[in-house]
Amino acid sequence: MIQIHKYDSLLVYDENKMYNVSFLDEGQLLYEEGKFDETRKYYSLIGDSAKWAKFFIGAAFYMSAQEKMHDINDGLRMLEKSSNRQDRGIVTDIYEDLHLFKKEIDDAETAFRHYIESGHTQYVMKVKEMLYER
Repeated sequence: MIQIHKYDSLLVYDENKMYNVSFLDEGQLLYEEGKFDETRKYYSLIGDSAKWAKFFIGAAFYMSAQEKMHDINDGLRMLEKSSNRQDRGIVTDIYEDLHLFKKEIDDAETAFRHYIESGHTQYVMKVKEMLYER
């Protein structure tokens, strides 16, 4: 089995077949580089001209939310180790990250729903994995 890009479906390798390893467009490249804000901006500008745009917008929101969850967990570990239980800076950061996490997950779900409704099927399995992984 092979996978050309991070979110492509797995394919059975066929030695007689040529595989295209180029990116769909600049947005996919930005996404794979971990530039999630730039990915969302790129696909928001090109709109529905790329059938996969809603997937990458949703996936970018999803990955940003995962980064926020990582920050939240780090903050909770810091708070647990803190000798000063009144450390408001950590608590404020955690609260802000929780708020952003919720918004980005909601935005991801909306984009994924639009992607599924579009009829494009290349990333449907990955959407389902992301939606039910949490």
